[in-house]
Amino acid sequence: MCVAPVFVRPVLDAAQRDGHDCARLCRGLGFECKDLENPGFVLSHAEANTVIRRGIEALRRPFLGLELGMRCNIVNRGALALGLMASPTLGDAIKLKLKFPASAGLLLHTCGEYEAAGYVETAASLHGNHANVPFLTEKMFTSMVKIRRVLLGRHYAPSLVEFMHACPGGNLRVYEDFFGCTVRFDAMQNQLISPAHWMDVPLATSSPTSYQFACQLMQKECEQASATSTITLAVERLINKGLPHPPEPAQLARLLNISERTLRRKLAESGMTYQAMVNDGRKSRAIELVLSSRLGLRELATEAGFADVRSFRRAFTRWTGRSVSAARSEAATTDLD
Repeated sequence: MCVAPVFVRPVLDAAQRDGHDCARLCRGLGFECKDLENPGFVLSHAEANTVIRRGIEALRRPFLGLELGMRCNIVNRGALALGLMASPTLGDAIKLKLKFPASAGLLLHTCGEYEAAGYVETAASLHGNHANVPFLTEKMFTSMVKIRRVLLGRHYAPSLVEFMHACPGGNLRVYEDFFGCTVRFDAMQNQLISPAHWMDVPLATSSPTSYQFACQLMQKECEQASATSTITLAVERLINKGLPHPPEPAQLARLLNISERTLRRKLAESGMTYQAMVNDGRKSRAIELVLSSRLGLRELATEAGFADVRSFRRAFTRWTGRSVSAARSEAATTDLD
C-alpha cells in the first residue's frame, strides 16, 4: 500500500527551515524532495517511515509532532480536503478519512467508534513503525483537532486525549493548552475522545456534488496505491526522471542501494520487467509531449527516447490508434470546445 506524503512533507519542510539538507533525508529512496509537490505523488509506508525517522533524528525537537500538527493546512490534503469540507457532518468527514487512508496519508492503524464516553478514535503502530509512533500520533491528533476547528469553529475540543508514550520534557501544559482538555501520557492506548454530539454537527461548507467528486478522485487514488509495490514505484520514478535516457538496471540498483539481481527479482515478483517499465515510461512521455507541446516530429522522437521519427510514429499509432497529427488535431478541437 502506498500513501500520499501528508506526514512526510511537513517533516521535510521543517528540516529545510532549520537548514538541514533534505536530499540526505531522501537518499537511496528513488525520489527527491521536490517530487513530493507533484500531484498524485505517493510513497510506500517503508519510504515514508524512513524519511520521518531520519527527520526526527535530525531535528531533535521534543514537541515536533505537536508543532507540525498545529501548522497543518487543510488545503494541502488535495482531494481529501475537498471531501472533508464537502461532507454533510463532522461524522461523515471522519468516516471519509478512514475509508481512504491512502489519500489521508495514514501511517497508523486507525479506527473510530461510539462508546459510552463519546466518539473514540484510536491509533496503533502499523508495519513495524514503532519508533515513529509517538511523533505520528501527536501529529495526527493535533492535525485532526486543527482541521476540525477550521470546519466547525474554534470552540471544538475533544474531551480526552491519551498517548502511550511519555510526556516529552514533562511539559503537559503545552498539550492541554492546545487540545483544550485533559491530556494523559503513559496510557494504555493512543486515543482521542470527542463528545458524541459533535459528530452530528452539519458543516457550513457541505456540498453533495463536491463530496461525490472527491470520493471518485480518492477511489482512483486508492486503486493506484493498492496496485503499486514499493520497488516498482521507485523504479518508475527513476525511469521517468531519466527519460529520454533512462538509467540502466545496474545504475538503478545502485541508486536504490540493492544489487541488480535483487532488483530484477523484485520486479519479477511484481509482475514487471525493466524493459516493460521503460516502454511504459516512453509511452506516457510521448503522449504527453504530443498533446501538450508544439515540438516537431524529430524533437518528439528524441525526447521520447526513439532513435528515429519512423519508429516513433509507428509506436505512437500502436499505442493510441491515431497518428500524431490526428491526435493533435483532436486535442486542439477539444480545447476549443
